[in-house]
Amino acid sequence: MSAEHPELIFIAGPQAGQRVILSRPGATLGRGSAADVLLSEDYASREQARYERLQGGPCVIGLSKRGTWINGRRYKPGKRVFLDTGDRIGVGKETEILFVNAGDDPDAALEAACRPDRARKNAFGKIAAPSRPVAQPAAPAPKETAAEAEAPPEAPAPADRRAGKHRPSEMSADERAELERQAKRRKLMIGLGVYFGVIAVIGIVLAMFGGGSDKERPIARMLEKKEIADALSERLDRPVNPVAAEARLERAEALFHRSRLEKRQLYPALVAFKEALAHSGGEVLEFRYHTMYRQVLNEVIELVHTTYRNACLFEKDNNWARAESGFFDVLTIVTDQNNVIFKNAQKHLQRVKEMRRRKKPGKRQPWQ
Repeated sequence: MSAEHPELIFIAGPQAGQRVILSRPGATLGRGSAADVLLSEDYASREQARYERLQGGPCVIGLSKRGTWINGRRYKPGKRVFLDTGDRIGVGKETEILFVNAGDDPDAALEAACRPDRARKNAFGKIAAPSRPVAQPAAPAPKETAAEAEAPPEAPAPADRRAGKHRPSEMSADERAELERQAKRRKLMIGLGVYFGVIAVIGIVLAMFGGGSDKERPIARMLEKKEIADALSERLDRPVNPVAAEARLERAEALFHRSRLEKRQLYPALVAFKEALAHSGGEVLEFRYHTMYRQVLNEVIELVHTTYRNACLFEKDNNWARAESGFFDVLTIVTDQNNVIFKNAQKHLQRVKEMRRRKKPGKRQPWQ
């Protein structure tokens, strides 16, 4: 049965057999009491990693200086890695966590992960099968961030964990409520301090450079086709996963055929091809897939370049309505908010909207 939300399954370590349902768009994994998903292993950090559900898909961000392992590769703190069903996350010395994406069958993924295979590597890159069979609970409890058969009244002490016992991945409702209240109070005090600090800095700057706020800073342009091509051809960082690579190729091919009738499917098809390349370890695609990929890439480059250039010309002529429409079209083509083209067009759009709202002739940019 397919899962409604992403799920974490502990397949090795002191918590083997536990399952955690990720019903929220973000969750922190760690040994500390403030973590959303608690880790029992003493070698895990208090804040080990951060799970986030982004527009590009689910991902994990390492927070520990000890590093976080994914599919046999160690990632430093701050590195964002996108996940797919079957990916293994390693923390501490022995804890392995299997990731199952929403819509996939957790039991099938668990069976595939625990299938005896001498060549299979664990999350730490070592060739070893699970030390013991993973217990499968009958049905995980429908809670906000974790699923547990039952929670003990008190969290076991570190000595108990060293003796072989372990705590569940979820705190009690009262403990979580108290921690949330404390966190809110800390955030409120920090927020007030930052707010008044920013107000003071702005006041000092305005006093030192009076009248300078009316000057508009120039916005970088991307009128050269090579700039557009470089931004669209940038490689993605994905863990090597042949199963995910094959699934992305099938999606890319379907989107490619649909794009013949719907141009708005061009960019999703391009992203699917780039994800397939990343999941395959950067290997060269088959000839027919490579031909489709190059055709989609060239069409997206030409479409974005033409739309962006025309919008800049309208902005230069102070035709704010046409310029706003043009930059908005760029955002509807390139939907990835992390792409430099999206960020650049968004800055143009904000300026054009402001000038149109004020209903006054635009000031000529230095590049005009």
